[in-house]
Amino acid sequence: MRWNEWTAVLELSCMWEMDKIRDICVQKILEVQVLPHEQQHLLELSTKLGIVEIRDRAIQELTGSLRSVKRIQLGVQFKVDSWLLEGYKELVQARGGISVEEEDLLGWDTTSKLFRIRDEYLKMRASTNARSRSPSHLNTFATNKVKEVFAQELKDAIWGGSG
Repeated sequence: MRWNEWTAVLELSCMWEMDKIRDICVQKILEVQVLPHEQQHLLELSTKLGIVEIRDRAIQELTGSLRSVKRIQLGVQFKVDSWLLEGYKELVQARGGISVEEEDLLGWDTTSKLFRIRDEYLKMRASTNARSRSPSHLNTFATNKVKEVFAQELKDAIWGGSG
């Protein structure tokens, strides 16, 4: 059977509270090779059903392939707080800044917060370059500032383990 056939059986086994079949389905899904573009479906399903093993695997598989804005959007949708933090931080530190397209996708409220953090970040980076200090404190600054400004969003993106 293919992974998507196993997911159909998995959904039924969860609905009918058939734990042994559920466990078999989870194992089979984890054994099967799933294409990167199909991982989002597994993330959605595993989040809805509260299946940690499949969810963790999907997050792991998707992490490297997502751009900043997509990471933020999916982080909110599927409650992946690490994606949210990294996506925000990447936009704050982006060499080219935040594009109009990214602004449109994120909305003005989020983007205005990112612009304010980015402004502070760029000022600090300019003064760091002038003093020739290590840039590691810039990364720490960006992380801490994002955590401060987006505290509620990050809190809301913590997955509780059930759908």
